[in-house]
Amino acid sequence: MKYCTFQPQVNDKILEGKEDVVIVRGLGRHLELREMQKKKVDEKKEREEKVFGINKKQNKDIEGPFYTIPQPFNLSAVIYVIE
Repeated sequence: MKYCTFQPQVNDKILEGKEDVVIVRGLGRHLELREMQKKKVDEKKEREEKVFGINKKQNKDIEGPFYTIPQPFNLSAVIYVIE
């Protein structure tokens, strides 16, 4: 501390007018839009979970994997046997 030469000047008097309200234009609308966006994202997530997700607690009787397993297929119903 003996090498420190900085001595700040502190204002000791109390500032008056602290009760003044600062009005920021557009802040209310900004917060409203943010809340609407958050609600929209939450609703989208909920819809996707309902449509695409499988709730394992409700579907306990379903066994096996919860995804599609590709199987080979035949496009024609006629099977040709060459003898």
